[in-house]
Amino acid sequence: MGGLKQYNHNDSVSLLVKINEDLGAGGGRRVFKFKVCVGSSEEVNFIVWEGSPATDVDWEDGEWYQLENVLVKKWSSTTELSATKRTTAEKVQSETAESDVSGSEAVYVDSVTDRCGFTWIPDKQNNPESRPHCCYRNTWRGFDRCIWHAETDITKPPEALAEVREQPENRKLNASPRELLSGAVLRNAELTGSVLTAVDFSGADFQNANLTDVYLSYSNLSNADLRGVDLTDCTVSKISLKNSDLRTADLTGLSLFRTNFTDAELSDAIFTNTNVKDPIFTGANPEAAKGIIETEKTGQSGDNEIILPRQSHSSEEVSILHTTNTHLDRKNMGRQERQNDFVNSFKEIVDYACTSEVGALIHTGNLFWSQHPDKRIIKECKRLLHKLNDNQVEFILVRGERDATRTSKIIQELESEGLLTGPQTGWHTVSDIGIFSYGASSPPLSEINPTQPDDTTSHLVALSDAVSIATDSEDVTELEDTLELSLDAVLIGNRTESIRTSESGIQILSPGMPERIIGKRQIKTQPRTPVFFEYHVTAGAIDVTAHEIDARPVSGFQINLSSDATAEDVDSALLGKDLHDAAVIIEIIGTRDGNSISKNDIQQIISDRAAIVRVYDERTAVENQEKTHQNQIPSSSGWDVDSLAAATTLDATDIEDAVNRLMSSGCSHDTAIKYVRRYLTEMLRGEGLFAVYGVGPSSGQTLVEAGITTIEELQAAAPHELSARSDFSIQQIQRLQEAAEAGNLSSLDPDNKQVADQLLSTTQESPIKSNNDWNSSSREESAKTEENQSNLTSAESTTGPKGTAREAMSETSDDEQGILTPSELPVPSPETFTVPGGGTVFVNYLSEYYESFRSAKRVLELVFQIPRIDIDPDDRRDPRVQYYVLLDACIGFGDISTSFAGYGPQHQDRLPFSIRDYRKVFGDAETVTDYQVTNVEPFGDDTHDLLYEKASVKTTREFVRPCVPGTNYPLPELPGSFKELQEALNRLATFPAYPPLPTENGINTRTIPIAEIYQTCFEDLSREHQADLTSLTATESSPPTGPVPAATPTSTTEAESTLLDFGRLSHLFRRVAPPADSPASRSLNVFALDWYRSDSPSFEALKALAKHGENDPIDVFRPRLQDLLHRRFLLDTWDYDYITVFPGHEAGSLSPQLVELAQDAVLETDILYTPLLERTETVERQREKSKDERQRVAVEPSASLRARAKLNGDTVILFDDICTTGSSLLAGAHLLRQAGADRVACLTLGLTPGGPRENVKEITDPETPASEIIAGLKR
Repeated sequence: MGGLKQYNHNDSVSLLVKINEDLGAGGGRRVFKFKVCVGSSEEVNFIVWEGSPATDVDWEDGEWYQLENVLVKKWSSTTELSATKRTTAEKVQSETAESDVSGSEAVYVDSVTDRCGFTWIPDKQNNPESRPHCCYRNTWRGFDRCIWHAETDITKPPEALAEVREQPENRKLNASPRELLSGAVLRNAELTGSVLTAVDFSGADFQNANLTDVYLSYSNLSNADLRGVDLTDCTVSKISLKNSDLRTADLTGLSLFRTNFTDAELSDAIFTNTNVKDPIFTGANPEAAKGIIETEKTGQSGDNEIILPRQSHSSEEVSILHTTNTHLDRKNMGRQERQNDFVNSFKEIVDYACTSEVGALIHTGNLFWSQHPDKRIIKECKRLLHKLNDNQVEFILVRGERDATRTSKIIQELESEGLLTGPQTGWHTVSDIGIFSYGASSPPLSEINPTQPDDTTSHLVALSDAVSIATDSEDVTELEDTLELSLDAVLIGNRTESIRTSESGIQILSPGMPERIIGKRQIKTQPRTPVFFEYHVTAGAIDVTAHEIDARPVSGFQINLSSDATAEDVDSALLGKDLHDAAVIIEIIGTRDGNSISKNDIQQIISDRAAIVRVYDERTAVENQEKTHQNQIPSSSGWDVDSLAAATTLDATDIEDAVNRLMSSGCSHDTAIKYVRRYLTEMLRGEGLFAVYGVGPSSGQTLVEAGITTIEELQAAAPHELSARSDFSIQQIQRLQEAAEAGNLSSLDPDNKQVADQLLSTTQESPIKSNNDWNSSSREESAKTEENQSNLTSAESTTGPKGTAREAMSETSDDEQGILTPSELPVPSPETFTVPGGGTVFVNYLSEYYESFRSAKRVLELVFQIPRIDIDPDDRRDPRVQYYVLLDACIGFGDISTSFAGYGPQHQDRLPFSIRDYRKVFGDAETVTDYQVTNVEPFGDDTHDLLYEKASVKTTREFVRPCVPGTNYPLPELPGSFKELQEALNRLATFPAYPPLPTENGINTRTIPIAEIYQTCFEDLSREHQADLTSLTATESSPPTGPVPAATPTSTTEAESTLLDFGRLSHLFRRVAPPADSPASRSLNVFALDWYRSDSPSFEALKALAKHGENDPIDVFRPRLQDLLHRRFLLDTWDYDYITVFPGHEAGSLSPQLVELAQDAVLETDILYTPLLERTETVERQREKSKDERQRVAVEPSASLRARAKLNGDTVILFDDICTTGSSLLAGAHLLRQAGADRVACLTLGLTPGGPRENVKEITDPETPASEIIAGLKR
């Protein structure tokens, strides 16, 4: 037997081991744990898990056992063996075992054994470390050998041969060769259609066997007797026929590329219609074969002859560049400068391509990062691609996940302008190099019938991700089998992987990202050097050159500060560090108290020396230090890498690697730790989603972010839907589902039982939930819509839905009094209803408006798909298409980007349950059928009949459309003219922009800004192709009221395009430090409109709002609040995600005036209002407390407050009426950060005078954003 060095992690192998020591079960699901000997001296741990057949074996110290299908586990510091449900074990005679493992050239088996005992001698010449192997299959009939090795001329039944082969799932896990059948005796065997891929048949006897249509790729038939064998139509990629005897063998119809025939006997072998290219005939006699003529140059031949020129390929060298995951618009570290870094790295690659005369630049996926890149970035990208075009350098983009989904329209635009080369899926030729592209949206390989390119001497495959995106494994065998040729290299789109070699010897190449993702991991790990690859290709030979990119320097380190450290101490810690023009990540460790230098001050000091700085303050509060030393077991919220390592048998390096991988994918450190905690907890229990075989911390995070939190949800998910909203391929999802269905769960053992028990008992306090509990079907429909619209073409037929509703609102003026404005909508009861399978929902407008709008949009999608319909979905001049676009914008998940947050995104952020749960309670789980608070009307019978007959609709459910609030007037079915579209716009304008919810205080009076949405979508069209918006804009464009309306932007567009007279206003900024005994570790940044004192112009209005809850002051503060938010936040380089209101003093209360102001302040922006904090019990009003009592809330923030939602690195604006000591805001900000917020900025209507004057600044510069004010860069 060979040593364990030859195997990889999770290889399923056969081994002979000797039990040296019984180590005891160790607890958990372990039944046995032994120290065993593998080979002559190698000692490893061997664990037998519950459920394994090996648990029934009588294990004895000093005895030898043959293990079948045992898993090799290669951890970072040790190797061990695991007996799983597929592992069997059998005791063998000690003399036999000693002979095998000692390295002797033969193994002698006792005559009483029922095992085969055939032994093949190792190939010492090619593999000096190889050892003899023995066949342990059961003997067959009366022979002393198994059916494969029995020496007989009897035809062996193919079923019996297949029965004793290694299991297919194990063969896939084995290294090449995947199965050992050397020396097999298969004379006259009938093996037609068998799959014998990557099998070692060296020395086998196949005389006169029938091997037609057998899969033999990667198999070794060297020294085999193949006389008279029928190999017709076999698949034989990378087969070895070295020293084989092929006399009279029939090779008709084979494709033999670079096949090794060295020293083979080919007399009378038949090569009729055989594709022989670049064979190796050294020492062989091809002239004695039938159908082969070897000539100096191509000449004439007979019908059955193959001409083999001495030199068949070009000697011309071609250079190709390769990059991937450029993420051109990514703002890593939240800074504009980092976005420029990503663009500059791509520019450097393009410049090199244009000056080095390369043939092509291959980009293996994800050109952009976000769904809506800045126009500046798109313009620069086009300029660079035009430059490539001008220099005759092809730009081949293999569509990655982001290219195919998030930025598909931009990619289509680049393609339409001739800036992209090559097909999305299929072959493309550069000089004499064939390049096969396969991206995220490509069909399964089994559905592709690619035509091989002519006159190519080298063949590459370019994938948008790992090899597994196109195959069921990481091997390239399936690729070669499908493409029916041998590959020279595979280019992939992995973000970090560089160069490796497949089991079959094919190079798998990825240069990684050309710009680094800079995060906290840089503190402990050296950042990789970003590169792009240049391939010098000459007739199949590929030389790889890695070119380093002149990227921004990166530095990460720790600074250890005591609680009395000063700015000079920080300066001293920076001595000798070259931070010029660098991006710097710093972790502050040590101790701190209430008087210590703040994180912001430290960041300011470092910012004077570096270009970009991010500081993580991990100092320990002095008052907690003694307690920390006394109790080394962490609290439920204090788990770190070392404490997690103490809980299980994994070491700290493994856990740190997992945390770093999660952080590199965008998780904060705290979130990464939570995912690893969940993984370890479920592995310790041996149950749960993260314990499913194949799920780790990173893949588990991907599942959770896609809405999968349990094994049941994984099993129930549709693979194509889950693939569309995650980074998994359909094949990967199916493998995970198969493992879950089979109950194939992994487990870990505890190391320190006390720590492990605490981990098991504390993790449930903050279970990880999906941050994207979204409606997967709506995204699937959006994706289908895009695909259908791009494929449909107009036809002559005028088929369309009949009976279109054309009810004009002007004809029902008597009934218009029934229309309810948003403020008149009766708020439903907060009564909850139980969801089948767990969870609760409550009746609400938002869920029902989302569902009814979605149903109306779905009908249009189906109509557009009807063959020969007279609607071109890409013709935006058509009022029917415009109506579809508007419905899509109201839903909010489509490609149209408007300033209105649609019902879909609102559903994600404002409701604690998914639309799927609402459908289960008030529908049939597929759609809502029982609308509780909104009126809907079904589409007409004629429309339904049309859908059933022409659109192949299978469901019998009725499609519905929403009615104008308070009425039975539905939206039109399909407006056929601009007049009818105008009527539809009038109805759409009555629906609430932010429907009221029973869980929120206050009512937003705004309706859907349909006129602005329409202008955003269609302002580029001529007037004749636009609806008349006069009746809508007259009501929507009323100017804001208040003391300074001229200083307030009325829209995001206006704020971004024109700076109005902002000089009349200034804002206040205060930095509030937490009390010494507060758990809050960060100072608080507070922005305010004005002072709250008697001489302030807004004093009386603020007092009326804050003390008496009056509504009139809302009109006073609304325009000024909108102005502050636009100038300081919307024009900032930071991305702000939410605005939330600090709760009132009564349990469950929110100020309706503050809620209305917050909602109005972020209307038509990307910032969402949502209640993120909740008062859990009634407390005294802040104004009734003393200063010391007020500060207690910052010391005990969770005493009467809690966070209502989990956040994931989001930036939150916390809004309140008055800031006096800042204690309440400190408490709220602390809880939001604990919930996962990355940044919290506070916004108030007034500041109460008091405290150090230097902590307050008056900001007069109209263009200074919040981030620069907070950093102290500008006033």
